[in-house]
Amino acid sequence: MRIIKQNLWTLIILIIGCIAIILVDRNQKQNQLQKQTLILEESHNQVISKFSIAIDKFAAVVSGMRSYMNLSNEIPSAEELQHFVQNQLNDLNSKDSIVVSYIDTNHIFQYSFSRYHMNPVDLVGKSVSVFRSEEQLEVLNTLMLDDKLTLFPPINLVEGWVGLPINFRIHREGRTLGYLAPIISFESIMHELYEDESSKDFVFKFKFNDMFDFDRTQVYDGTLVYSQQEDPEHYANYELEHTDFIYTNLFKYGSTIEIGTAYKEKVVANSNFIYILWIGHFILTLLFFLLNKQMLRSRLLNRKMKETNALLMINREETARQNVELTKLNVTKNKLFSIVGHDVKQPLNSIKGLLHLLEDEEIEDAGLKNIITDLKDSTQSTVNLLDNLLRWSSTQTGSLDFNPTKFHINSLISEQFSILKQQASNKMIDLKLDLDKDLELWADKDMLGSAIRNLISNAIKYSYEKGLVLVSTKVQKEFLIIEIEDNGTGMKQKELDKFFELQAQVSKMGTSGESGTGLGLLLSQEFVKKHKGEILVKTTLKKGTKFSIVLPL
Repeated sequence: MRIIKQNLWTLIILIIGCIAIILVDRNQKQNQLQKQTLILEESHNQVISKFSIAIDKFAAVVSGMRSYMNLSNEIPSAEELQHFVQNQLNDLNSKDSIVVSYIDTNHIFQYSFSRYHMNPVDLVGKSVSVFRSEEQLEVLNTLMLDDKLTLFPPINLVEGWVGLPINFRIHREGRTLGYLAPIISFESIMHELYEDESSKDFVFKFKFNDMFDFDRTQVYDGTLVYSQQEDPEHYANYELEHTDFIYTNLFKYGSTIEIGTAYKEKVVANSNFIYILWIGHFILTLLFFLLNKQMLRSRLLNRKMKETNALLMINREETARQNVELTKLNVTKNKLFSIVGHDVKQPLNSIKGLLHLLEDEEIEDAGLKNIITDLKDSTQSTVNLLDNLLRWSSTQTGSLDFNPTKFHINSLISEQFSILKQQASNKMIDLKLDLDKDLELWADKDMLGSAIRNLISNAIKYSYEKGLVLVSTKVQKEFLIIEIEDNGTGMKQKELDKFFELQAQVSKMGTSGESGTGLGLLLSQEFVKKHKGEILVKTTLKKGTKFSIVLPL
């Protein structure tokens, strides 16, 4: 109920919009259907008109033949009648195909001609009974009883086209001599209709005396068809129902022609506009829903903000108190680092100096001399650890200054090399240099020197006695690469994956028992990053490790 109450207006807008779109859709479909029906009726009336005019035009030509045959001084010959028909058709600018036959009272062809040929299909002397049924012969006998023009059923002509015959009797001097059968091509009189652009969306259906259909290529009455073609516009080629057509019965010269017209494809109302309305309505409803949801959320947030502000006021004093304590802790921390840096480091340096003097003395006791050497190394390791700890702490607090200067990189590497030479000598490790051309570098000399020193020291620490540590430089494109490579213990892949993570650093003894925290490596990483460089590591367990310091030039 709460959700419905919160979104009541959204629900109302959704329902009203849906009802409105349904009504618009219904009205649009009705309008489209009415429009399509009007267009169909217009096309249907056009085919009725053109067919009627064509038949009447043909009947006028036939009527002229009747006058010529019945009123001439002598019955015209085939050539004379052909010439007369040609003149009639030329006067009408007609290009229609036509066949005219003179048949006597016994239904025998006396002569036959087309527009330009005599006896084109060799009908002279043959009987009409070959082409017409007994019932049709009876109709022809009835034809010879008066002078009216009679439209006979369409016929599949031997010439290969569908003909429409309009016959009349030949009656001279009170005596019936037979009848004339002019037949015109249905395709030629309907050619203009089918070629009309306005008819391209429609299909037409023609039926004679409610008995059989016919089109431009054949009559579907069961008789022999001489045409080798089929009418592509025949209505049976389309998926149409009887109710898709509108029909008109046209009565002409004693016969009825049923003419039907339909769309080639069933009329479907265009719903694109309605689809757009539905999409638009749902989008607007969704936007209204989101806006309403946002408004409710804003109210909730405002209420929570007031509660939070009140809580902040309560916590402000607590925060201020904690800030005072934090300041005190920072002072204590700085004092502690000062003590470590001076009060602890200074005595260690003094001890280291004393041990160095003792080491130079001639001491006969070899065991004691070794103890002094070990103490000196341990003291140096502790001093180095202390230096790394103080400097790493400074990098974390941002108190370590970055002071770049110009210097020669080979000189810097050589200095670190000299400092660590004794450490390498203690393990009889061969420490070699392979330096490329000496470059002048703009960098913090102290930071970079510390990074190089830590990596070389690390390589010595994890190298076996009589091992090899190689320090080399090279230039690739716009980068200086400093490589420190050893053939020591190497690392496992899982160790390498977390090598520069503080949380993953654990104490790992060197090959001669040297202590290590990994802090020097972290410090080296920080120093190199300050120079917009990186440290790359390649390692193989029990075969060695190669560190590459990559610096932009």
